[in-house]
Amino acid sequence: MKKMHEQMERMYRAAALSKNPDKRLDPSAKQASLSRLLNVAQQNVHNWEKRGPSKEGVLEAQNELGINATWVLFGRGPMFVGGESTDTRQYGVAEARAAAYGPAWPFGDYSRYESLSEEKKAELARIVDAFLAGADTRTRKSATA
Repeated sequence: MKKMHEQMERMYRAAALSKNPDKRLDPSAKQASLSRLLNVAQQNVHNWEKRGPSKEGVLEAQNELGINATWVLFGRGPMFVGGESTDTRQYGVAEARAAAYGPAWPFGDYSRYESLSEEKKAELARIVDAFLAGADTRTRKSATA
């Protein structure tokens, strides 16, 4: 399964955290919900998941949902227009990572990961995927025992 474009991961995350309940993403139907919120075809949203959102889509998300276009595109600055910053120049890497991705990120020192080559990041992703697949298998076996 191909990984979703990182800009779309950020857009979905911010849309799910919208302060306005009428403008909040429905996590059970992300594509349909975001296409409705931005008044674009669901196929566009599907394509954005693979290639990244169009500039028009990012600006529409900023206009309609208050999501900071700079944050969606580059992961810098506040998540929402006029919001608190997740920029690592103002906060430490760990704090910025937690603000951007939530408490699920288990590593305090993300800078070590950031310094890896793309090849090493891919290798690490394969290792983690294999570990998680093994954990899933072990969980299923223990549940049926």
